[in-house]
Amino acid sequence: MRECGACSLCCRLERVPELDKRPGDWCVHCNIGKGCKIYPDRPSVCREFRCLWLDDLTMSDAMRPDRVGIYLARTGDCFKACIDNGVDWTEGPAAAVVHHGSMKGHVIVHRRRKINFVCGQDMPMPEKLLLDWTL
Repeated sequence: MRECGACSLCCRLERVPELDKRPGDWCVHCNIGKGCKIYPDRPSVCREFRCLWLDDLTMSDAMRPDRVGIYLARTGDCFKACIDNGVDWTEGPAAAVVHHGSMKGHVIVHRRRKINFVCGQDMPMPEKLLLDWTL
């Protein structure tokens, strides 16, 4: 299992209702590149969050979220790909991350309030999508 190290991209891209933190804004408790200043007392959404890069050792070190501007997280039977502004997820390293997720299942790609769906490889297109997370 890996550790976050200098990566704190989730502290920028995730929404944290308990802190009134919007996606795309840095969390006021983030010491960028070092970690959370309130780690022992962090909100439940932060405690429960794990990006795929931490647990999936088949993802290369080059795919570390802060290096590519994107992270994958499992949400139900899909993956959520959160993308930093200015990152093109259709090519280059970010595309490799989305492709990695689609080899394992469907991927919901979002940047700010825009959503795209990438069907998992060799998987049927779902009849409908129910998003159980808030942008």
